[in-house]
Amino acid sequence: MIARVTIPIPFSILIAADETLPIFSVERMGYKISHFPPLRDTNLVSQVEPSILKLNEKDAILCNLIVIDFQKEEFDRTISSDPSKMFQFEPPLEFINQVLNDFLIRLRHLTNAPQIHYINLHYTQWQIKYLKNDGSEFQEESGKLRGRGTKTFEIKHVPLPSDIWSDIFELPQDFFSQYWIDLLLDGLDELPEIGPSIVLTHTALEVFIAKILNQLATAEKISPEFWEWINNRRYPDQLPTIEEKYDTLLQNLTGHTLKEDTKLWSVFQNLRTARNTFVHEGIAKISLKSQAPPLTRDEARNLVILSNMIPYKIREWLPKSVQWELNKNYNTKSFSTWPMDFQRPGKVVNSAGFPIPPGSVLH
Repeated sequence: MIARVTIPIPFSILIAADETLPIFSVERMGYKISHFPPLRDTNLVSQVEPSILKLNEKDAILCNLIVIDFQKEEFDRTISSDPSKMFQFEPPLEFINQVLNDFLIRLRHLTNAPQIHYINLHYTQWQIKYLKNDGSEFQEESGKLRGRGTKTFEIKHVPLPSDIWSDIFELPQDFFSQYWIDLLLDGLDELPEIGPSIVLTHTALEVFIAKILNQLATAEKISPEFWEWINNRRYPDQLPTIEEKYDTLLQNLTGHTLKEDTKLWSVFQNLRTARNTFVHEGIAKISLKSQAPPLTRDEARNLVILSNMIPYKIREWLPKSVQWELNKNYNTKSFSTWPMDFQRPGKVVNSAGFPIPPGSVLH
């Protein structure tokens, strides 16, 4: 029996139209796994494409589908009535994800293509279809799966009700944003990419605390020479660390330390460790132990979102002269819906000489 997995990818693979790419098969975890050359589904094309495409002076096409066959004697296709078991089927989704990313990381390594990243099938579109060994489909049978899949959509929109529109032009002519706020937004925008979002968020907190301490030192009339001596030593290891800034220096200038909020202090420490391990080891972790697991995308997202709360907690301890103005709580509730036709087949094409696998058309 065959479990054919079809996965749209968020980048295009350019293949010469007349090139015949062989199917590669391996044995792994009791499955025969076959990697087909990438395909193209015209329904997944979301941007204007060039009218002429060449690869090594040959006509070429842009492919956007990965197709992988998992084959074994029999798959359990029983339909479970338990909603919690919706994603428990054969082959396991985590194993499919691992096989997919093993391919992608090799492709990225050999092509030096920065647009290729790990794909998490829990957050993207995929389809699995069970087929007979000859590639034909099973007839509908009560209590038996013939396939399963997901459709995911991401809509990024900026709400603009009338009060925000008016307030845009109420801001002063010399308005400029807080640089650390921009960096926090950049870190959020990089999600779900783990490393860049962690580094940008950590940088935002570094910029924030340096600016706030300088403002506090001025407000508290700290001697400029003394403050210069603290922050500009001859050797880098004599300078206050970011941890000391959020603890000792902050406490001396406000009477408060981030340690007072044990949750946010833990978040700060984890962010700092994740940033350091990513910068020095290439993997973001919240433990320095060599066997510690890397952060997952969900863990990184939670860490970045919670880190965004740190400046606003510290704002509560600042004198009015140092506090920045907060945005209004605008009412920006929105709702979107659109018609979907799941029965409309996509037109799938491939490079010449390669037979399109039966059942590979998305429905």
